[in-house]
Amino acid sequence: MRSRYGYRHEGKVLDTQLLYTLHHYAAGKKRSKASNGVWRLPDPRDTKVDLYGTGKKDVGMTALAHVAHKHLGISMDKGSQKSDWSRPRLSEDQIRYALADTFILLELVDALVEKLGEVGMGDIVDLEARTFTALVDMSLNGFPADKAVALAMAKKYKTEADAAFGVVKGLLPAKPEGAWNLNADAQVREILTILGANLNRQAYPKTENTKKPSTAASALRTIKKPAAARRFVETLLGYQALAKLSRDFAGQYADLIREDGTIKGSFDTVSTGRLSCRKPNLQQVPKRGELQNEEGMRIRSVFRPQADEKFVVADFSQVELLIAGTVAARETGKRGHMLEVFQKGEVDIHTATAASLIGKAPGEVTKPERTLAKAVNFGLIYGAKAATLMEYAQNSYGVEMSLKEAEAHRKAFFERYPELAAWHRLVEAECNRGVEISTTPMGRRRKLPVWINSGDPAHTAAKNSPVQGAGADAIKLTMARLFEDRKGCPGGPRLNASVHDEVVLSVGAENAEEAAEWVRSHMAAAEREAVGDPESPIVIDVEVKDSWA
Repeated sequence: MRSRYGYRHEGKVLDTQLLYTLHHYAAGKKRSKASNGVWRLPDPRDTKVDLYGTGKKDVGMTALAHVAHKHLGISMDKGSQKSDWSRPRLSEDQIRYALADTFILLELVDALVEKLGEVGMGDIVDLEARTFTALVDMSLNGFPADKAVALAMAKKYKTEADAAFGVVKGLLPAKPEGAWNLNADAQVREILTILGANLNRQAYPKTENTKKPSTAASALRTIKKPAAARRFVETLLGYQALAKLSRDFAGQYADLIREDGTIKGSFDTVSTGRLSCRKPNLQQVPKRGELQNEEGMRIRSVFRPQADEKFVVADFSQVELLIAGTVAARETGKRGHMLEVFQKGEVDIHTATAASLIGKAPGEVTKPERTLAKAVNFGLIYGAKAATLMEYAQNSYGVEMSLKEAEAHRKAFFERYPELAAWHRLVEAECNRGVEISTTPMGRRRKLPVWINSGDPAHTAAKNSPVQGAGADAIKLTMARLFEDRKGCPGGPRLNASVHDEVVLSVGAENAEEAAEWVRSHMAAAEREAVGDPESPIVIDVEVKDSWA
């Protein structure tokens, strides 16, 4: 209606497909998707079902016919669905089909809202209905991007990737016949074995399905010796990263920029309540790393506001740690040491943790020590074991530590924040008793995955879901508030993208600073409502930028 007629809806929209998805994740029946050692509810966007017992799974789980049959017990005649709807006069069957397709939504929305209310998700229904119009607006606004920058960047990375590939080839061992195929996992394993790497050792990561040695980047990075194998891994991963930047990001974005100078993303809600983006994925645009240093070109540089406008980029600072600290103190009734760091505001949480790990005064903490603490904070808020922390620190932050050091850091972390350890024990005890639902402070429910071996709810998901879910509630409240009050801010602010705990808006350049404070105010109020704490010490980082980078 907006695209064709310029209509912008004011107020809430109850989307039956979204309501179905919310109920599916809150109270779905069968966990039929196996991954990473757990059974989980399938993603309804990618799952086909056998609609009327035909023996064929050929209908999408979110298709109206399936949703109506599941929640209303109605069988819909879809015979006219694929008929010619471009004809100037519709047939009586087409008109009857269209009327039924529309009318059934009224019954369906009542049924779904009632069922969601029965499981305590009334406030979430209201939140999602408010967010929906903002989400549509954001998607149609698109994300402004510069095609010339994208093409230049794709060319640059392609040139660098070709050069890196030449270096990789120089490290390859001789092959009896033909050339090595670096895209074939079996051949990469063979190369590493020839170079002396021991891929059969017990600790080396294996693939989930075949149980063969993994060739994923995180697995390859665990290869430390011999020197020839390590050098090959480093060079191969560098080449792959450059090729990916050129192929999957800069080059792809250049092709996707529309005539109005924007890229349109497609956003959906996933199990935790977070938004995901597809076609393209605007939420995994590389942000940092060795290939995106201050001097080099960053992929996010492609995204630039239109003439006479600025980007306002705002995110919840360290919100995952703040919410985890809030939840831990509330659920256990213990003193919230992590929450107190935020409340006092004397140092940031990573510096505070680093001081405890290293045994220094906060003012003496170095940048590498703060990076170590960042890895420890995010690695341990959900209770990771020492070996997992060691791997996470290396893969996510480039921080190397021995198993003994990881164990020491883990011990120091939970001595500094004992309420988190108590919260973990509480959640694990509930999982062991068969409690299989997690809930955010606003009431968003998720039916937890269960371990394939034991059938018990997965502990890590039980700790992670209420925190990620509360963050999702906060960012959705932010979007709703910004859209509803868009006329209250000069400069015509328009939502362009949402990336987990971040929003990006376009606004007239002369009003950008005022818009930044307007965004900050709405985001703070949204987070406090989402966690149920009007005094929550949330910090909002807001910047006015000439590009997303």
